[in-house]
Amino acid sequence: MNSSKGSELKDKVLCNIKQEELSEGMIVSASEVQDCILKLEKGKATSFDGLSNEALVYARTRLSVLLALCYSSYLLHGILPSSMIQTVIIPLVKKEMWAPF
Repeated sequence: MNSSKGSELKDKVLCNIKQEELSEGMIVSASEVQDCILKLEKGKATSFDGLSNEALVYARTRLSVLLALCYSSYLLHGILPSSMIQTVIIPLVKKEMWAPF
């Protein structure tokens, strides 16, 4: 996406968001997203999307604006894509649980 189209899209989304009656807590800033990305632990397994934490860290400057717009839209509309709701629960058995009684 070229830079002017990206900024036009950003301005359009922000204009739509500002037209709604929102509290400050419903708008996620790019700097908040970057702060969260920098707190991710390195060396963890990827999720369903195949993105590693390291990939997010290296692409954070470009991704943070787009992710902030997405997260703000999710809060505004109250809808999450099904892929963001998917989870996998893996039970971990600790040795103490298998100790003889």
